Amino acid sequence: MKKSLFIFVPIIYGLLIYTISPNSFFSNTKDIDGGSKYIQSLLNKNEKDPLNIAFENLLSKVPSLENNFKDMLVYHHHLWIKNNCDPKCSKETIKEKIEFYNKQPIQHSLFESVIFQFDILIPYTNKALKNCLENYCNNIVGKHEINFELTFSKKNPELAKKINEIILKNREPLFTYTVSLAFDGEANSEDEQKIEVFFNKIVTINQLSASYGHDAAHWNGGEYTTHFNIPENRLLQFHDVFKKNIIPKLSKLVFNKIKEGLTKPPNLLHPIEETVSKINLWNFTKKGIYLYLPPYEEGGRMSTSRDFSYEEMNEFLTPFGKSLR
Repeated sequence: MKKSLFIFVPIIYGLLIYTISPNSFFSNTKDIDGGSKYIQSLLNKNEKDPLNIAFENLLSKVPSLENNFKDMLVYHHHLWIKNNCDPKCSKETIKEKIEFYNKQPIQHSLFESVIFQFDILIPYTNKALKNCLENYCNNIVGKHEINFELTFSKKNPELAKKINEIILKNREPLFTYTVSLAFDGEANSEDEQKIEVFFNKIVTINQLSASYGHDAAHWNGGEYTTHFNIPENRLLQFHDVFKKNIIPKLSKLVFNKIKEGLTKPPNLLHPIEETVSKINLWNFTKKGIYLYLPPYEEGGRMSTSRDFSYEEMNEFLTPFGKSLR
């Protein structure tokens, strides 16, 4: 009897272990590998994460054909987390990012666009790292902020594609304030691009590139504007808006406007005719047109501008120019 009991005990234990094992016939659970468990934990976490919910909601709005935009969004989302949430995100930072995602995409009259926004903390290259160790690592504060906008459209994909091509082709090189076009570890910088549509006829692509050296008195950089002629499907040209042979008379109007309020004639950096003839210095609003004068044009470090109503400009405008109101 004892002998037979010794024989059955291992069998009974074996059946018991088999019964409770994940892969047994009686078990409803399956063996899950470590990678699957990790992914499932991420899914569970993301379902309750307000930042991820806002980001996934934005991704769902981007057309399925625009996978390149989705890939860029995912990349910059994770880059932002890396830069801002190590070791931990602040509640205020997360709140601002959620609000930023929730206002995307921006609705334009003929297309939609999404702004990519990220920042890069210094140092960036081996050379910068070595320079940092040798000189200023103990007080590093440099930071680069980049904002740019890309377009997509269900109604007019050719237009959106063309605008993006122009943006990339005419875009000023990032961080042009450095000799080597590299990141400057001892300065803050900002590169921002925005898109606006006026009267369904002009798309304005405005880019700001600037840097600020620590302990410097002012920012250094400039603003660059490119206009796209929607009806002609090309870049806007001066004589699309202004009549031919009008530059001398238009220059006189602009120069008199610049002189207003000055005690002596302005000493401009370039001849007024040259400045006036550059269509990318002219900008359009719902109320009128203004001429952008880059830094140092009037002698000071700051850029300036002069506003003109459409009534003031009427005699100088082509039929296309007069339709911009």
